[in-house]
Amino acid sequence: MNLNSKSVLIIGASSGIGKALAENLSNYECKIFIAARRIEILNSITYELSNSKAEIFPIKCDTTIKEDIKNS
Repeated sequence: MNLNSKSVLIIGASSGIGKALAENLSNYECKIFIAARRIEILNSITYELSNSKAEIFPIKCDTTIKEDIKNS
């Protein structure tokens, strides 16, 4: 899979499958936008993956709130 120079958006990235996906994709030279309700956890994940090949961008977003989606 070639993800070099690609952008990936992961919803629900603060735990479970979303977090695992972010961790796995961080091995590629891509931009990963991780979104979830809990920004503190996203910031922690961003820090944990700061030495990876990918650029990580945390986004606080509750997908059940239309305004959050617009502002993201």
